Amino acid sequence: MVGLLAAILCVLKNILLAVLYAGTFVVNLIIVAAAAFVALLVALLPGMPDVPDAPGGTAIGWMAWFYPVADVVAALATFAALLLTYKLVQIALRWMKADA
Repeated sequence: MVGLLAAILCVLKNILLAVLYAGTFVVNLIIVAAAAFVALLVALLPGMPDVPDAPGGTAIGWMAWFYPVADVVAALATFAALLLTYKLVQIALRWMKADA
């Protein structure tokens, strides 16, 4: 009787292990499918542009290669123009106040 119960317990353990292995197999298939989908999406992306060539021997060329100097100069020029406009309006308003 004990041998029969031990055999039934062994069969039940093996069934549970088969279910566990099947679950693991399904989870692995889902992971592989997700990885294939991500690989497909990455393959659809455009290629990356090449790295720009190193500049000539000038220091300004090297600075522009590492940091966008043209953008900084444009921002500073815009700031200077706005500051000059503000100062001119300020002077005009002072003259108008002095006349009144």
